[in-house]
Amino acid sequence: MKFTFRRTPFYFLRHGETDHNVHGIYDDFTEIHLNENGKKQALEIHKIFRSIPIITVCSSPLLRVQQTKNIVLENKSVQDIILDELRECPSALWRLFLAAEIRELTIGEWDLINEFTYRVKNGLEKALEYNAPILLIAHGGTYWALAHLLHLQGDPKIGNCVLTHIIPEGSKTWRAEPILME
Repeated sequence: MKFTFRRTPFYFLRHGETDHNVHGIYDDFTEIHLNENGKKQALEIHKIFRSIPIITVCSSPLLRVQQTKNIVLENKSVQDIILDELRECPSALWRLFLAAEIRELTIGEWDLINEFTYRVKNGLEKALEYNAPILLIAHGGTYWALAHLLHLQGDPKIGNCVLTHIIPEGSKTWRAEPILME
């Protein structure tokens, strides 16, 4: 898939840790709460946002993302947009992402992945229309799709509460730079 996006730098943050992340549970249960470590992770990221100006935050509607957003952006005035297109992928797709690392996928399996990737593409297009600087807060699967859509170098997986600055580079490529905590 090749798409053209508005060439606006943005930040991406995966939600904080949940017990499902810790135990490797991939299911379609949507109301997963942050665990205590996930809340601590979000508090650490909150410190970083004292020095990063954000005008717009676009986020998944799922609870773990909303909890992360509320901690990270506490006392910050932003335009708050919830985009359903940034929701996590179904658990069956996570299994396909992992399977693709060790075997060839069938055309039908790629069709399922492409359908999810297309949804994320639509969400990214919507998000990039808002005023910058923009922060996207979503999921590991969402980042996986973005990494493929934007042809980011490196691992298409991202850890919990990892903040990344995604920057256009040249006329067609993008670069992801993790923001490290001091």
